[in-house]
Parts: sequence; structure tokens; C-alpha cells
Amino acid sequence: MLRRFWNEESVDFEVRFPRIDRAGILPRPVQRPIPIWIGGGASTRVLERIGRLADGWLHGGPPGDSLDRAIEVIYRAARDAGRHELPGLQVGLRITDFNAGEFERAVEASEKAGATHVSIRGDNPIDPNDPVRSAEHYLEMIEFAQRVLGERLHAQP
Repeated sequence: MLRRFWNEESVDFEVRFPRIDRAGILPRPVQRPIPIWIGGGASTRVLERIGRLADGWLHGGPPGDSLDRAIEVIYRAARDAGRHELPGLQVGLRITDFNAGEFERAVEASEKAGATHVSIRGDNPIDPNDPVRSAEHYLEMIEFAQRVLGERLHAQP
């Protein structure tokens, strides 16, 4: 429905519950198509919905076997829905553990899993007894992540 609103002048839409009659938005977005990302993935049902409908998926957990299985479910659901090619499917991973070695391993595993985006979350303290972080801590975290990601980007052919 969102895709239709963003692309069509007037939309009629009726499914079991919502009925939309001659609705529209103006001005419509300049960027088309607008990618729709879905977060989560705790259940097979959510992963299947991502495969059927989404352009991107923001995975909230760490990379690993569960991520690999989730991506398989997404691609299977996409194929079943007739989306045989998903060159635009983007996977974003949220990395919450911030220490140098873990971060670099998580980035490497993210690339292996096909992630195209990485977000860094700084509200997960390293030491649960010291949950408050200074602005300097976050700046250091961002600078470190920028260096690691920049080095990986420049190393690619």
C-alpha cells in the first residue's frame, strides 16, 4: 500500500479490514522507489514477510548461524513470492558489543552474511556496573568504527 501511495496519484485498496477509497499523498516522494526496511526476525513468520515484501532487513542480533538460517528463510520466501532476484535486498546488522577485537570479528561475519549496512549501537555498556558513558567514549567508538569500516572498504577491489 505504501509503495502505491508513493507512486500513484490516487489509490483504491481493499483487503479484509482496511478499505481505502481514492486516497493519495502530495507531493509524492522524489526518490522512487523508496526502499522499505523491516526490523526484527524473531520468528519465521516475520522473516517470511521480509522475503515477500521488504527491500531491506535490519537484523538486531549478532552475526552467526542463526543469521545464516534467517537469510535462507528470507530468500526462500522471496522466491516463493515470485521475487526470484533480490539484488536490492539489503541486510543491516546492529553491532552492540564494542571492543576492538569483537567489533572487527562482527564486521567480518556481517560481510560474510551479506550485510550491506552496519549500525553501531552504543547503549550496550561493556561493564554492566558502569552503564554511563561519556560523550568522549561515543566519539572514540565512532572514530574506531569509521577507521575499521573505512579500511575494509578501501581494501575491496
